[in-house]
Amino acid sequence: MDEDILKAIEAKLDIIIKLLCSKCVEGKSKTDSILVLETIGVDRELIAQLTGSTPASIRSTISTAKNKNGRNQPKKKSREVQPNEQPQ
Repeated sequence: MDEDILKAIEAKLDIIIKLLCSKCVEGKSKTDSILVLETIGVDRELIAQLTGSTPASIRSTISTAKNKNGRNQPKKKSREVQPNEQPQ
C-alpha cells in the first residue's frame, strides 16, 4: 500500500516539475531553453523530452554554447616581461 502511495506522489511531482520547467522556458528559443534548463540542473533526458529533442542533441547544444562562451578554450599564456622591457 505504501509503495502505491509513493508512486502516485512521484508521478504527481514529475508533472509539477515538467510544468515548472515549461514555464521557465516559455517564449525562449530552443537553444535558450536548453541552456536555461541545464543551468538550473534539469536532467538532460528531461530537457530532451521538454524540447522535443534527443539527449545527444542536448549535449551537442550545451557543448557548442560553452565553446562559444570560451569556457573550453585554452588559456593564453602571458608573455614574460624581461627587466628593463616595457610590457606590450
